Amino acid sequence: MGADHPDTLHARYNHACELGAAGENGEAARLLAGVAADRARVLGPDHPDTLHARHLHAYVLGQAGEHAEAARLMAEVAADRTRVIGPDDRDTLSARHSHACELGAAGEHTEAARLLAEVAADRARVLGSG
Repeated sequence: MGADHPDTLHARYNHACELGAAGENGEAARLLAGVAADRARVLGPDHPDTLHARHLHAYVLGQAGEHAEAARLMAEVAADRTRVIGPDDRDTLSARHSHACELGAAGEHTEAARLLAEVAADRARVLGSG
């Protein structure tokens, strides 16, 4: 039970975050993949902590230069967040934005531009003139 305890999972998550902050993005991504899988198993695939770990895993992969894989994973996170918390939630919009940016970093500039135009329009609609 100790390995699956939420506090243990959180400590592992924080460890990976600190590695990423220290520039060890490859190792951080490896650890976050495990944390995301374990959170999905223990908390459920739609739990906010699971979705957050998956988002950060994809982000850190991009930081490590694995942009195509980061884009693929971020697209999955965006789709799951759309299904779980809705298309207009800030976390969903953030995942969609990150997906588009990773596509651009992977060289898919036309698709990235198209998706970013959609995200910008949706953010303007959701956030208003604020």
